[in-house]
Amino acid sequence: MFNRRIFKVFIIAAVLVILFGGAIFLARKNFFPIIKEQPILDKKENTCQNYSEQLLNTQTSQKYDDYWLFLPADCETEIKKAPLVVMLHGWGSTDVAKSKDWIKHLTAKGNIVVFPFYEERGLENLGRGDWVVFAQRTAKVIKDAIVWLQGIKGIQPDLDKFVLTGGSMGAFIAINLSAIWPENNLPEPKVIMLIHPPQRFLAETLKTPQNIPSNAFLSCFVADQDIIAARGGCDTIWQLTGQVQKRDYIWECSDNYSEPRIRAGHIPLGGPENNLETYGYWKTLDGLIDCAFYDKNCEQGFGDTAEHRYLGQWPDGTPVKELKISKEPPLISPCGK
Repeated sequence: MFNRRIFKVFIIAAVLVILFGGAIFLARKNFFPIIKEQPILDKKENTCQNYSEQLLNTQTSQKYDDYWLFLPADCETEIKKAPLVVMLHGWGSTDVAKSKDWIKHLTAKGNIVVFPFYEERGLENLGRGDWVVFAQRTAKVIKDAIVWLQGIKGIQPDLDKFVLTGGSMGAFIAINLSAIWPENNLPEPKVIMLIHPPQRFLAETLKTPQNIPSNAFLSCFVADQDIIAARGGCDTIWQLTGQVQKRDYIWECSDNYSEPRIRAGHIPLGGPENNLETYGYWKTLDGLIDCAFYDKNCEQGFGDTAEHRYLGQWPDGTPVKELKISKEPPLISPCGK
């Protein structure tokens, strides 16, 4: 009898612990979700309500000659010319759907977006030669996209407002394109934003870093838990681009304050997964474009400003860990433990 009573008490206690603990966990999780819908910049600055998209090809049978083209549509005022943003996917990350939210955000602000493919069958050998070929293929696709745009009626690309951005391998290609633009007859890049570029072969393939415009805006993101690219790519780029005056070296810090946790890891391009993407990449690129081309919102995307560092808040008002921004690579991670 005594053992049976103890057993009943034990069962009741276990059930209460599970229910009470689960309630705490669910309450904590429901009360502290990451808010992805917080405004990036003033919504009044959105000029277009929609976009058109087309998958185009350079008249060959190779998949790496394909590219997606996104044009602003349903704009409040007529846009005759728009900045041309080239968004470069990571190695093997050819699903444009993963970047549609960001693309829609960019077109809403009146930008044309080109999303090139540079891999033949999704995954190609990663020998040094292929890395160079990827940049050359991309240069050809960009030129084809410009020719196509110039042959249609309606909104035209403003080739004085040329932007390169990419994640992982896409960042590697973006920095290479920014160096080979003269010989490939590409527009001069005015904004270059790199997310987690890999270091492998970078110093060997980036043969003409002096061609990167000294007056360009150059930002490079490092994630504190990126075990794939780590900081090596951004460090090498900094060593090779000393002539560029407007540079930001940016650290993303993981934040375990609540659930779901924010992990600053390797992101080849996509989102929005969390505030690191919306408040980090999206807001920074918005600010860079506005600052470079319209002389406004510089504090949102350039320099070590409170507006640039800000990554939103947890619902209880606690700020998400800010970006760490410097002009030179720090000796150690500024994110701490």
